[in-house]
Parts: sequence; C-alpha cells; structure tokens
Amino acid sequence: MNKSITPPEYLKNFIQRIPPKQMANLFNISQSEVIALFHSTDSEVTNFIFKYKLTNPNNLAKFVVNVHFAEVSNLYDGLYNIRKDYQNEWKSKLQSAQDKFNFGLNNLSTRKQDFIAARHQVMDCIRIFENDALEHISQIRRIDNQPEWILFFASFFNLITSRKEIPLAIESCQRLLNAYELLFTISSTTNDNVSSFKKQFLVSGQKIMADGNCLLMANYCESNKDKDFWYNFRDSWNKRWQMILETNMIFNTEKESASTFWNDDDLDLF
Repeated sequence: MNKSITPPEYLKNFIQRIPPKQMANLFNISQSEVIALFHSTDSEVTNFIFKYKLTNPNNLAKFVVNVHFAEVSNLYDGLYNIRKDYQNEWKSKLQSAQDKFNFGLNNLSTRKQDFIAARHQVMDCIRIFENDALEHISQIRRIDNQPEWILFFASFFNLITSRKEIPLAIESCQRLLNAYELLFTISSTTNDNVSSFKKQFLVSGQKIMADGNCLLMANYCESNKDKDFWYNFRDSWNKRWQMILETNMIFNTEKESASTFWNDDDLDLF
C-alpha cells in the first residue's frame, strides 16, 4: 500500500471518536494502547489506519459496520443493565419482606405489624415479578411473530434481544414462585383466608403458560439448562402448588378435608 496517500480527515476523526474500550475490542489491543493513540499525533493515527488497511474500501466497510454494531450492543447493554438494576431492587424488597416476617416470628410485641407489612410487600413483589415475566416473554413473542424478511435483516438485533430476555424471564419466574411461597407461608402463619391468593396463583400460572409460551421460550434458549427450565416449568409450577396446599394443611387454615386436596383428578393445575 502506498503510504504517501493521506487518509481523509473524516476517517481519522471517526476513529478518534470511538470509545477506547470499543476500539480495544475491535482490534484486540490493550485499552492503554488505544488511549495513547487518541492522544497521539496526526501521523500516528495515519499509521494506525495503514496498519489495519482501513484505506481498503472492503476493510473500511467492515470496520464501520462493526463499530455501529458494537455501539448498538453497548446501547442494549446499558438498557438491560438498567432493567437488571430494577429487578435487583425488587429482589431486595422480597428479601426485606422475608426479614420482616422472620423478625415478627421472634418478637411477639411487633408480630402483627411485621406480618402485615411483610405480606403487603410480598404482594407488591408478586405483581412486579409477574408483569416482568410476561414482558420478557412478550419480547420473544415479538421476535417470533416477525415476517421472514424482517427476521433475516434483524437477526443480529434479535439475537441480542433473546440473549438478554431469556435469563431475565427465567429469573422473574423463579422470583415469582419464591414470592408466592413466602406469601402463603405468612398467610398460613397468621391464619388468614388464602382462597383469594390461591386464585391469584392459578391465574399467574395460566398467564405465563398461555399460548405455548413455555415451548416458545425454550425454542429461543441456547443452553440446555435454560431449555429444561421451560420444558419443566409446568411441572415445577404444579409442584409448588402441592407445596402450598400442604402448607395450608399443616397450619389448618382452611376447612377443606385432606381428601379434597389429594383428589387424583385435581393433582395438576394445567
């Protein structure tokens, strides 16, 4: 390549506007080298362009596309980090509700207030976890409903979306089940009527498993572990249901007989 050719100014400016971390990933060089490049002379930037043959139209086109894709990926990462922080906030609230319940168990003077506060907080968590799970599933559903020509052109973005949404959906479902378990434990301990909570549990499961959602999610999973989660989700939900019924029986909070709970025709919900 003839190095007497001067790269256009816009290319040099374009390179120096790329974040150092992104440049380091694109060219597999250390971040310190990239930072040094940004503070170097014009001739050193020119040498960098020649070193990686960016005056070649094909190389330049690949480079520009990779930069833009990396920018999109970083944008997605930023958005999902915000969502992850939001989920962690509600995870902390669920843990806080459990702490209040445990505190109430050991402190007779504040037990009633602690149990009420814990139950209300868990109910808020259930609403959030259910909505989050359904939203993550809907994002995968939107991908699956795309026409073939859009699927082809949006494959890169769809891959990013599915890799982000799948683990968030699994996490939301797991936390939803944990929240329900805590809710029924609290309510059984306080001898509350839990019939409305039972109905709510059934409705939550129906929403998540509606329209073949579990199979849909499994189809977009990359790991066998994640696939198994969705393949076995119905069984997992039914097992939690049986645990809830057993909890009610232990605390004797309802008037149904044991035979009602264990009727062979009603063992599974779905």
